Amino acid sequence: LKLPSIAPKAAANESTAPNILFFRLEEVSQDHFGLYEGSAPTTPFMNSLKDRSPASFFVYHHHVANAGATDTSTTSLYTGLQPNRSGKEFGQMPMLWDYANAIGHETFMAIPFHLSWGRLDQRWAHNADGLSIDTIIDAKRSKRPIAYDHSISDKDVTDLTIDWLRSRDAKQPFLAILNFKLPHSNAEGVNTIGRESLACPNSLWELSIYHCAIYTVDFEIGRVVKELEDRGLLDDTVIIIAPDHGADQLNRHGKSRLYNYYQEVLSIPLAMRIPLQFQQRADKANPKWRDNQN
Repeated sequence: LKLPSIAPKAAANESTAPNILFFRLEEVSQDHFGLYEGSAPTTPFMNSLKDRSPASFFVYHHHVANAGATDTSTTSLYTGLQPNRSGKEFGQMPMLWDYANAIGHETFMAIPFHLSWGRLDQRWAHNADGLSIDTIIDAKRSKRPIAYDHSISDKDVTDLTIDWLRSRDAKQPFLAILNFKLPHSNAEGVNTIGRESLACPNSLWELSIYHCAIYTVDFEIGRVVKELEDRGLLDDTVIIIAPDHGADQLNRHGKSRLYNYYQEVLSIPLAMRIPLQFQQRADKANPKWRDNQN
């Protein structure tokens, strides 16, 4: 397997290097994501962000999950390895943040569950010393109460991320990965947390708790983006929004998502906000990149 060079380079040019903010969602099917025509109104914030930055916001219509299992799909996402390769390679390859570290970005990750779940602390590690991320927050490290399914709440993930944004050196570019989980397991966590704790409108409750969970995630994304905007960082930041895979939608085809190859699991949303100043660099590398949304 030929890998890009990971040799450390000169520190990133702080005046021109983009921040990269990746919202990694859990178990969100494209056909329930409000950015897509015909879907339920589950993403009012993201729709508004798209409307006010039409030249910078890109929605991809045929994005496909790597696998129906989180431990496999996320490792594929962060390494570029195809999921049908030997699982022995997981934990042996450079991760997305290893490349970011090599070019001088500060790296950050916030996940609501325990890093040891699914042996992610091993699968996501380039070497035996553990994850090479500058700041990692998981359920244990957060010191926040467990809200549902062995996880802290997505609100706590947002709060901890905002605290980090406010305390860090804003001059250094960053790669930050935020994991929001509430839609997981067809949003069973919504009932555990309770309706009164979520800002979901009645119209979505009448559809399903799954729609309410996606709406809640959209609300949390909005809180983080507002913090970027308040700090003057929005147009210095590339934003990526994508889940690991879709939901089986209550066994819609009689299969759990782990062994489900129908569209409800494989067809997933992908959206990016790429500020104009960074689009010009992409033009030089691949002038046709804008034509790839379908």
